Formats: sequence, C-alpha cells, structure tokens
Amino acid sequence: MLLNLLLIGAAAFIIYWFWLWKPASQDLPVQTHWKIIAENGAYTPGVIRVPAGQPVTLEITRKDPSPCAEQIVFEGANVTETLPLNKTVTVTVTWPAPGEYPFHCQMNMLKGRVEVV
Repeated sequence: MLLNLLLIGAAAFIIYWFWLWKPASQDLPVQTHWKIIAENGAYTPGVIRVPAGQPVTLEITRKDPSPCAEQIVFEGANVTETLPLNKTVTVTVTWPAPGEYPFHCQMNMLKGRVEVV
C-alpha cells in the first residue's frame, strides 16, 4: 500500500515537472538584452519578455556541469546553441509574432519561457 502511494506520488511529480510546470511570471520589463544563467538545474531568469519582430541579444552562461545543460533550444525562433561550461555565449534571436515560446535544454529538463509582446 505504501509503495503504491509512493509510486503514484512520483508519477504525479513527473507529470507536473515535465508537462504542467510554468515558471512564475512577474512584472518583467520588455527588453532587447537579457542575461540567462543555467545553474542548479534551472534557468535564471526563467521568464523573459521581449518585443516581437526585433532582434534580442541573449547572453547565456552555463554554470551547471550536467550534460543536459549543454544545449539550449529556443522554440519559435528555431535557434539551438551549445553552451560551454563557465563561458558566456551571446546569441541574437528574433521572435516574429507575439505569444509564449518555451526555451529548454535538449532533454527538456531545464525550462524557461519567452513572453513576446
């Protein structure tokens, strides 16, 4: 009985983490320059706001030694970048239309969101 409850709890956590979790949106400014850090299994900040149709400069630093954090994928902009450990990679990205676009590692374990306005 206890084992069943633990397995159900683990399954619920996995479903939440991989499919339902969204980083909290704050009153973020709309900016064309952001610094993102991949560290301790998360991106900081987890949510960025950018203008539609304008080039956005992203400075991404990977401090997480996990192989999962080695790449970052920006959906909606068709951009994938390899991130060397403890080095900053600068990427210019343009999202053409307003909306919400995820960014994540290649295994979709580290997650973030781009709010395009």
